[in-house]
Amino acid sequence: MKNKHFEAGNLYLATYLLYCGFGMRGIEGSGRLKRVLFDDIPAVHKACEDFYADSEARKLFDCYRRVKDYLFQNGV
Repeated sequence: MKNKHFEAGNLYLATYLLYCGFGMRGIEGSGRLKRVLFDDIPAVHKACEDFYADSEARKLFDCYRRVKDYLFQNGV
């Protein structure tokens, strides 16, 4: 049986997919292992590939994470 949802376990990827106009269809998992569900369609898979292909969106989230980590490590 084919899974009818694409599961995004990465918060930044899920945010990017939402930004691209794909609707969230729910949440699966528990605790820190939750995943945001999207329709399992080719366009979502293409957007996922684009995100991980050194896209500007991924670079932005990488910079956000670095700044956040820096702030918390330095008690700012």
